[in-house]
Amino acid sequence: VELMRKLQKGIGKYIRVDGDNYVEVSQSLRQLISRLRLYNDDLDKPLAIPELALASLDCDFDSILTESDSAFSTIRDRINSCQTADFAIPSTLNGELKNYQIDGYKWMMRTLSWSGGVCLADDMGLGKTIQTIAVMLQKRDDGPTLVVAPTSVVLNWQHELTKFAPSLQTIVLNQCVHKTKTIEKMSSGDVLVASYGMMLTQIANLEKKEWGIIVLDEAHAIKNYNTKAFKSVIRLSGKNRIVLTGTPIQNHFSEIWSLFHFSNPGLLGSQKSFSEKVKYNRERDEDWADDVAKEINSIVRPFILRRTKKEVLDELPGIEEVVLDVMLTKEEYAVYDSTRLAVRKAFQEDDKYSLDRDLSAVGPHKIAVFAMLTKLRELTCSPSLLVQGWKDRSSKEIAFLDLLQEIDLEENRVLVFSQFTGFLERIKILLQEEGIEYLYLDGSTPMKERAKLIDKFQAGETPVFLVSLKAGGVGLNLTAANYVIHLDPWWNPAIEQQATDRAYRIGQDQKVTVFHFIAKGTIEEKMMELQRRKQIVSDVVLGDTDKSTMMTKEDVMDILEGRI
Repeated sequence: VELMRKLQKGIGKYIRVDGDNYVEVSQSLRQLISRLRLYNDDLDKPLAIPELALASLDCDFDSILTESDSAFSTIRDRINSCQTADFAIPSTLNGELKNYQIDGYKWMMRTLSWSGGVCLADDMGLGKTIQTIAVMLQKRDDGPTLVVAPTSVVLNWQHELTKFAPSLQTIVLNQCVHKTKTIEKMSSGDVLVASYGMMLTQIANLEKKEWGIIVLDEAHAIKNYNTKAFKSVIRLSGKNRIVLTGTPIQNHFSEIWSLFHFSNPGLLGSQKSFSEKVKYNRERDEDWADDVAKEINSIVRPFILRRTKKEVLDELPGIEEVVLDVMLTKEEYAVYDSTRLAVRKAFQEDDKYSLDRDLSAVGPHKIAVFAMLTKLRELTCSPSLLVQGWKDRSSKEIAFLDLLQEIDLEENRVLVFSQFTGFLERIKILLQEEGIEYLYLDGSTPMKERAKLIDKFQAGETPVFLVSLKAGGVGLNLTAANYVIHLDPWWNPAIEQQATDRAYRIGQDQKVTVFHFIAKGTIEEKMMELQRRKQIVSDVVLGDTDKSTMMTKEDVMDILEGRI
């Protein structure tokens, strides 16, 4: 703690011990002290390091410790012995695991046996569900299992559990009439599946239960620690906690803190110390994001497993990404430009849109800014979304129909995504006019109806499936599709990738071609630049590369001034 105080005052190579006496602080010690800041909210209090952190701090301690007590050695020995343990595949698993899935199952079992929490962050479509089901079977005697998942995948969990683990009793809480009694009666060998919304309404009952395993599927649903979802799940009590997500970080470092505060409480310190750590680096180093990301990666590495399709699926067919530039008409550009100037004026004159405030913080200001920018995004799709009486087909609509004409709909299946349901309504009209059959799914589609639509598409009965990005970006298995069309970009590439992975996943036996429609000279080009930068943010924390950044005042000004 004393070293922390001294290092906080200066960043030189030497620190004053007393009087005129100085001591050189080695780089390894400096790095260790920097990491330990996470576990100390108050420099006037003793430093308490959570046991979990020893797995990632062990090598650092080896380089500086001259002696340690028996408790430290006992913890270290327990961690080491668990990491070499072997676990057989449960005989009750009704299915075959691929080699990398066996590795994932064994890694989860080893890590859970000493830490109590893991994050499986495999690419979408690599079978996180079946790996987790294998763990459920192996740990069935630990108590009942609770699976919390988006509404769109609740029935998929029921289907997969019934298929791969018929020896477990699976109950969908959303379908239960007597929910309180159902929760009370849950025991070893039982699996309760609930949507995040249902979890919120039943948290008072769910938190009374001691769960053997708690699984959060699509766990980025709790990425914001200010939400009810996050505040509710951390009230749950479970011996083993499993976080499943293909996108552990999408925008901010705080998202990774939220996930691990659930799975491994204390690993990344308190929210206060974590935020101060990020702020401290930001104020002292222009490469602060790189430093923070690498540090986070080094801490969470023992508790997170991520494999990409390229790494483990030699048999998966290829995927081709194509960016289709769309030139707007003069009339469309005129509408876009007049709206851009109006938005710029609002930003200059109205304080609630002031760009002098922090755009990285989630809140009313950021929401207001992005709401204004959304108007520009809608106009790139079709002026009809904002301009009353506009009846002409937009450039994107024409480009979309042209592309469909090139795709043989007798032989191929097409997934079409858009953020805007209003634009999808326009696309529905176009398809009707052209005599093209389609299916449609958005956030209002009931759970049972979703299942019917998926079965119909998978059976090859309908060639085109229109899906809203937020509603269908997760939890759907649509491997019948070999073409994916993104009509408009989203701010974060992870969201689009999740949508693409509805088709490009295990079970896909055809090459998949993905088209991204981008309106030239508009906000969409700036969004593509931000996507590239945000992809780097994720890669840094997961240990694949370096550098990161988020949306800045300069980015917004480029959009408003037309500097694309």
